[in-house]
Amino acid sequence: MKRRSALFCILSIISVLGLASAGLGVNALQERPALVSEQISGNAAAAGGFTVGAEQLYLAQFSQWLSFDLGLDAASGESRCEFTLEDMYAYDYGALSYYNVSSGVDYYEHPGTGFDEAELPEPWLTLASQAAPGETASLTARLADWSEAWPLNVFGTGLSDFAKEHTVSVMSLPVPEDTLVEYTLTRDAQGLVSGYGREYLSGSDYSIKTITLDDACFTLALRQDGGALYHLRLRLEESRTQVEITTLRQVMEFEGGAKLAQTPGGGLVAFERGEGHMRLASVSHKGEVVQDTYYSRDFEPGDFNVVAGEGWALCDEGGRIEVYAERGGLYEPGFACEPGASGSYAFSADAGYAVSGERAAVLIPGTDDALLIVADTSGVLSVQHISGTGLAFLHLIHSLTVEAAP
Repeated sequence: MKRRSALFCILSIISVLGLASAGLGVNALQERPALVSEQISGNAAAAGGFTVGAEQLYLAQFSQWLSFDLGLDAASGESRCEFTLEDMYAYDYGALSYYNVSSGVDYYEHPGTGFDEAELPEPWLTLASQAAPGETASLTARLADWSEAWPLNVFGTGLSDFAKEHTVSVMSLPVPEDTLVEYTLTRDAQGLVSGYGREYLSGSDYSIKTITLDDACFTLALRQDGGALYHLRLRLEESRTQVEITTLRQVMEFEGGAKLAQTPGGGLVAFERGEGHMRLASVSHKGEVVQDTYYSRDFEPGDFNVVAGEGWALCDEGGRIEVYAERGGLYEPGFACEPGASGSYAFSADAGYAVSGERAAVLIPGTDDALLIVADTSGVLSVQHISGTGLAFLHLIHSLTVEAAP
């Protein structure tokens, strides 16, 4: 009987602490968070089926997160707010980065111990002979004069030196002739080489992005006049994910500016804007090119966004959206609309998109608000200003999303 009473007391205390934790989190907010819409032009009913949402974690008490899930029906203006308490240690923070490639930001430091000068590559070995204690020597030169391939940073959880070297060998990105860099080397007051590196100054460079799927990684390496897409297999094991570095290979090449979007099915779509054409490629998660189609198109100069959803993919060319419908694993032109016809439109690389039937919605984030524009082939149907209460504390505006009802 005493044991049962003790157990009851312990469970009661745990329950009270949990309620107190939630109470502390909610009371700290002072105000119930909510998303609010204001109709600027058009008809709110035309935005039917689209929902603006946001999620945010707030540190509560006793090693717990207070998780908020907000939603706003764009047609009715009805807002919802749900929250749950989640154990900080059990929370899913997303997959570890097992493999990632980026353009080389090359600066190395060994304060106190210094580098072995005999192992320094050129031109740093020459700079070492020019730098006095407490000084930094520098040299401005073409990268192509000192490097046979574009410098890469290859990193990931448990990634071996061989994996890094193999990546550089397989990709072996050509160095543009017009790329200028500054090489520097620093000696500390004791005369030891405490740091050396190079900094990009001008000319052509690479934009490198890695996308990690459940069992694969894709890396897109682009310069102004083209680039390539690479595929790498991951092997899922009970304790960890293994990088099968010897499977790294080039999937396809690009001749102009290209961008990728992950599909719900686990693959990728790639859009390339070339001279007089739009190229649409679909690649499976295994790195197989399923589709590679060219469409005749003329473009105005400027940036563009690409997004893929369930049964569709789109390209926003600065206010003109081209939607492609997915049928049997292949993408075909669906419809086009111009949310940019609204004076409220402003291109943003952080914009969100959704498609419902032959309507497209674009959510354009601002500093502390957002705009939701809905358009179809006939023109702009609805423009709404999205703001909220309690958002200044939760910083939700920067993670707003727009979705269409299934």
